[in-house]
Amino acid sequence: MKHKLTSLLMAILVTVSVCVPTFADDGGDASGDNCGEDYFWQLILRLWCGCGTRDEDAPENQEQPGEPEQPEQPQKPEPQEPEELPAANEPAEDTVSAYEREVARLVNIEREKAGLAPLELDAELSRVARMKSQDMHDRGYFDHNSPTYGTPYQLMKSQGVRYNVAGENIAMGYRTPEAVVSAWMVSPGHRANILKASYTKIGVGYVADGNYWTQHFIG
Repeated sequence: MKHKLTSLLMAILVTVSVCVPTFADDGGDASGDNCGEDYFWQLILRLWCGCGTRDEDAPENQEQPGEPEQPEQPQKPEPQEPEELPAANEPAEDTVSAYEREVARLVNIEREKAGLAPLELDAELSRVARMKSQDMHDRGYFDHNSPTYGTPYQLMKSQGVRYNVAGENIAMGYRTPEAVVSAWMVSPGHRANILKASYTKIGVGYVADGNYWTQHFIG
C-alpha cells in the first residue's frame, strides 16, 4: 500500500511539473494549458475514481434552447403607379409654370425700380391668360381680340374675373421670360401696363409651342 501511494504522488508531481500555465504579456487571461490548483485536484479525482469535467462540452441533460421566434415581417406595400406629371413649362390646370412665375418676378423688379408696389401673381388669372395664349396658338392669330372669346375684358368676365381696371399684354416668338419682359419694357404701351399703379394682380399664360405669351392685369 505504501508503495502504491508513493507511486501516486510521484505521478502527480510529474504531471504538475510538466503542465505549467503561460500568460499573455498584457496581463490578460491565461493562454495555453489550463493548469494550477484546480487541475491538481481534478487530477487526484481522475486517478482515484476516474471522473472529471470537460469545460468544452455542455452537460448531457442541459435543456437546449429552442428556435427563436421570428418577428413578423411587415408587409411590403404594393407598388403604386407613378403619378403622371405635366411636362416642363406645361402647367396642370389651375397651376402656374416656372416660366410664368419668372415673368411675374421680373415684372415686379421693374415695378420696384419705379417705386411701385409688387403685383400678386394670381393662379386663376393666369389660367385665363393661358386660355388666350392657347387660343392664339390654336386659331393661328396674334391680336388682342379673339375670334373665340372677343376682347380681353369679355374673356375675363366670361371666366368670372372681377375687376375695376384691367389690361393685357401679348407677345409671340420670345423663348425666355427675360427676353419677353425686356421686349415689353422697350414698348411704351406695354411698359405702361407693367408700371400702372392701379393694378394689383397679374396673370401670366405661356404656351411653349410657338412661344405665345399673355399678361393679364387687374386692379
